[in-house]
Amino acid sequence: MNNQTPLISVILPVYNGEKTIRLCVDSMLAQDFKDFELVIVDDGSRDNSLEIIKQEYAKYSNIKIYSKSNGGESSARNYGVDRAKGKWITFIDQDDFVDTDYLSSFMAVEGLNEDTFYIVVEKEGFSIDSLKPQYNIYASGETNETMLQLLSNNGSTCGKLFLRERLIENNIRYNENVFYGEDKLFTMQYAAFINRVIYNDKAFPYNYVNNFNPSKFMKDFEKEMTNFLEIETNLKKSFTSRFQYQWLVVHLKLLVLSIYARYRKSLERKEKLEIVKNHIYENNDFVKVLVSQNWKSKIIFNALTDKSCFLIDWFLTLFIPMIVWTFANERIPFFIKRLLKSFA
Repeated sequence: MNNQTPLISVILPVYNGEKTIRLCVDSMLAQDFKDFELVIVDDGSRDNSLEIIKQEYAKYSNIKIYSKSNGGESSARNYGVDRAKGKWITFIDQDDFVDTDYLSSFMAVEGLNEDTFYIVVEKEGFSIDSLKPQYNIYASGETNETMLQLLSNNGSTCGKLFLRERLIENNIRYNENVFYGEDKLFTMQYAAFINRVIYNDKAFPYNYVNNFNPSKFMKDFEKEMTNFLEIETNLKKSFTSRFQYQWLVVHLKLLVLSIYARYRKSLERKEKLEIVKNHIYENNDFVKVLVSQNWKSKIIFNALTDKSCFLIDWFLTLFIPMIVWTFANERIPFFIKRLLKSFA
């Protein structure tokens, strides 16, 4: 490997990751493709993460270690991208790990072309023992509406290869005002500047341990609303002529769920829902998307309709806090959490 200009830079943000960081970094060191650098950014960890990284990995010439004050995962990723030297960039999270062919799988279908978005797939589960391959969640082809919809449905930046020059030219960065969906927004902004996608559906080298806990996404209403509006505004900028409100449905659902999770008083809850409703009804296209949702989503969006049902409102007021508590409770069995997540 040429340490000055590696082909690929892998960005790893770290915050209080002492329990999983060894498995993550060791899996990168075991790659069968060697022309890469691993850029580790410690984001002000308060545990022993930075000490472990320095003591065990500073000796490797292709590992670059940085430390900064805490600014959040998006801030750490931007910091890493700014210091990356590779022609291509991908990402890994501290509580995940990869198979030995993670990097080589990007090039298993064809050589790397600058106008193309390269994607590999993941195995996912609530624990290492329950990881299963995720089939048919992307496709290869031109970046038409169907392709963009697939990318927005599965927008994680892990398992995707980004051309660093294109990121710089178009000022594509993680939005530090977005605490949920920032990776999807990054992916979609990049997709606006590429012509085709190559999806390696034969390899599942990224192991995603889904520590799904909705409570960490349930912020106060002002932060949730800002999160939603930032995503909406930036997607409109990137896709002025082919903007699809379907991309925002997931974030709108989270916004509504967070209101039911946090605001127990009926009047306070209705005030927040009315603000969201008024914003949504300013755009007829968004209203059409809500009408076309499946029955589960319609239950959640009931409060945003003109004929909202008291019984559904009452049900969500009881059910949503219970769901949040269930996922936050480590003693609840995984199979129950999987069942509840599939329902959502």
